[in-house]
Amino acid sequence: MLGAPSARAQETFDSIAGVWWFKLAGKDAGAMLLEFSEPAAGSFTVEDVEFTGEPSFGFSRNLEAFFEVDAGQVLQLDSKRNVTGTLELTDPNGGVLADLVIEKGKPNKAFTKLKLKTTLGSQVVKLTGSRVPATFPVLTGIGPDGKLSGKKVKSNAFELQVLTDGEHGLPAYQFLGSGPAKIDGVEEPAVSIDGRVMLAPDKKIFGLLDASSDFGTGSASGKLSVPESGVTPKLKLKLVADRKVNAKGKLSDPTEPVLSVTPTTFDFGAVKLDAQKQQVFTVENVGVGTLSGIAVFQAGSSPEFSFTGGATFLDLENGDPGAEIEIEFDPATAGVKTAEVLFSPDVGAGARIVQLTGTGGVPEISIDPEIGEFDDTTVGQSDNITFTVTNIGDGPLTGTARITAGGADFTLIAAGAPVVSIPYTIAPLDTRLIIVRFTPTTAADKVGVVTFTGGGDVTATLTGTGL
Repeated sequence: MLGAPSARAQETFDSIAGVWWFKLAGKDAGAMLLEFSEPAAGSFTVEDVEFTGEPSFGFSRNLEAFFEVDAGQVLQLDSKRNVTGTLELTDPNGGVLADLVIEKGKPNKAFTKLKLKTTLGSQVVKLTGSRVPATFPVLTGIGPDGKLSGKKVKSNAFELQVLTDGEHGLPAYQFLGSGPAKIDGVEEPAVSIDGRVMLAPDKKIFGLLDASSDFGTGSASGKLSVPESGVTPKLKLKLVADRKVNAKGKLSDPTEPVLSVTPTTFDFGAVKLDAQKQQVFTVENVGVGTLSGIAVFQAGSSPEFSFTGGATFLDLENGDPGAEIEIEFDPATAGVKTAEVLFSPDVGAGARIVQLTGTGGVPEISIDPEIGEFDDTTVGQSDNITFTVTNIGDGPLTGTARITAGGADFTLIAAGAPVVSIPYTIAPLDTRLIIVRFTPTTAADKVGVVTFTGGGDVTATLTGTGL
C-alpha cells in the first residue's frame, strides 16, 4: 500500500533542527535519515528520529552496509552557517564502521535544503539534504505475479513481498522474493532473494541484497511508481551481485497493518481568546491485521493545541469504523500558532505527521461615524470628515480603506495628499484615523461609499451637496 506524500517545499524554518533526508552522491550512492537538535551557541547534536523512536540511520554502497548514527554526536555551525564536524557511523549489531567527516556546507535561507561536502573513509562524498515530508511514502505489500529477469535469468511467476523494517522503522523496508526461475537454461523451482532498502521521498530506492539462493549478495536500487489509473504501487528493483538481475511487480495486496489519517492537515482559523474550536481526526487501518498506536504532539508544537480525550487507537481491523481522536485549539494569546501531531502505529506501516495551524484572536472592525455627512460645499472647495476605525476584537486587524463609489467627488487623504487607498494594521482596542475629503465637481447632491476591510468589513455611505 502507498501513503500519499505531503511535501513541505513551501515551508520555511528558523534553524537546522528537524528531520532530514540525505542522498549520498557519486560512487557511494546511498542515503541517510538524520534528525538534528536545535542549535545553541553554534553547536547542535544528532538525535533519534522522533517519528520512529529509532536512531538516525542510513545506507552506504561504499561501506556495503546499513549504519546507525548514535544520538548525542555534536556538530558545529561556523559564522557563515557552514556545518562542520565528524559523525561516527556504527554497525547496528555493534562496532564502528567508519567516520563521516563533514568539511563544509550550509543550508539555504529557508532552512529547507542542505548540501554538505564530506569524506567517508578516503572517498569524497557529496550529501544533498532536504526536509522530510510531513507524510512519508509507505511501501508494503505482496505481489504474486512479479517478474525476475537478467542475463540467462527469467521468471514470470516470481512473488515479491515488502515489509517494514522493525529495526529502523520508516523509511526502511525488507524485501523478499521467491518462486521458480529458469537460470542458465535450467529450471530452478525455488529461487529466492532477501534484502533491505530505504525509500526516498522521491520514491527512489537504495539498499542491499543481503542473501539469495543463486545470485550472491550486493547492492539494490530501484524505483516505486504509482500509475495514474490506480493506487497499486509498482516496485522495480535492480540487484547487482554475482550477476545482475531485475525484479519487478505490482504490490497488489497488503501484508501488514497500514495506518491512514484524515485529514492530514487542518487550519482551525481565527478563534477568540475566550473560545475553543475542536476538530476530529479519523484513524483507519487500510492494511491487514490489527492496528494499534498513539497520537503524540511533536517538539515545538504550541501548547494551545491539546487532545480533548484519549490519544490512542486500539485493535483496528481493515473495514472497521475509524477511531476518532479530537484535538482542540484554545488560544491564550493572539497570533498564528502551529503544531505537529505524530500518529504512530505500534507495528506496521504508515506513521503520519499531521500539520495544525490556528490563529489566536478574532479582529472586529467598528467605525465612527457610521455615515459620512459632509457640509454643503462650493464647487472647487473641500470638506473633510475623519473616520475613527477601531478594532473591538481580540486579534490584530489588517485591512484597507478605499473609496468604492462616488470617486469623482470623494477621495482619501494621507499626509495631506489624495491617495487611492490606505492600508492599516490595528491592534485589539486600538484605533486608526482615516480622512475622507469631499470636493464636489458640479453643483448637485453627491453620494459615495467608503469601504473598510478586515475584521468583518464595514462600509459608510458618503453624502454631500455641491453649491
